[in-house]
Amino acid sequence: VLEAVDPVTQGTTFFGRAVNLTARIEPVASTGEIYVTRQFGAMLALENPGEFELSYVGRMQLAKDFGEAVLYRLDRESGRT
Repeated sequence: VLEAVDPVTQGTTFFGRAVNLTARIEPVASTGEIYVTRQFGAMLALENPGEFELSYVGRMQLAKDFGEAVLYRLDRESGRT
């Protein structure tokens, strides 16, 4: 993810492949659920041990012909708020 100043709005903006990938995952996620890639899930697990649970969703076709990705559903670990 890259950060830059938008030349039109002069506000901070973010861009890059990871932002595009996220935008293609969001439309295929079930309502009320959060889907993440294996790589993102692994980073969360390393940085926040015991805080999140990942459940395998499967290989899914992403929006706008962006290809396929193996996705996981992200939840707070049981017993956490």
